[in-house]
Amino acid sequence: MLPNQASYERLDHGHGIQEIFLKDFRRHSLDAFAADLDTLAIEQRSAPRLEYVIDLTAISAATAYGVCFFLEIIEQKINPAKSRIAVLVQDSPIYELFLRYMRHYRKDSNIHLFKDRGEAALWLRGKVAGKAA
Repeated sequence: MLPNQASYERLDHGHGIQEIFLKDFRRHSLDAFAADLDTLAIEQRSAPRLEYVIDLTAISAATAYGVCFFLEIIEQKINPAKSRIAVLVQDSPIYELFLRYMRHYRKDSNIHLFKDRGEAALWLRGKVAGKAA
């Protein structure tokens, strides 16, 4: 991968469901992610509710700064009043970074952390309570 090439992809599953794959926290990838969320906000402004699965399982290492910057992009670009966001991460130090940050700063958020795609899907559909981080 070239140093300035974004490692980001979004799949629109219809009905307000977006699946996002972010493979690193490099600046180009995060900039592409933020720009795409701006575009999506315009395209989906009339949708009653948006659901996001943000897959970070390809990321095996991250800094606290990268995690904070990623979550700040989400907070700035996604309307929490009409969104639910499931963040998928692998069981690694990055999971612990997310967990620590979200427990201290994101207690009343519609952003939840998962290690399992199935549990994330159930939570997005509103069928599971209390299993997310």
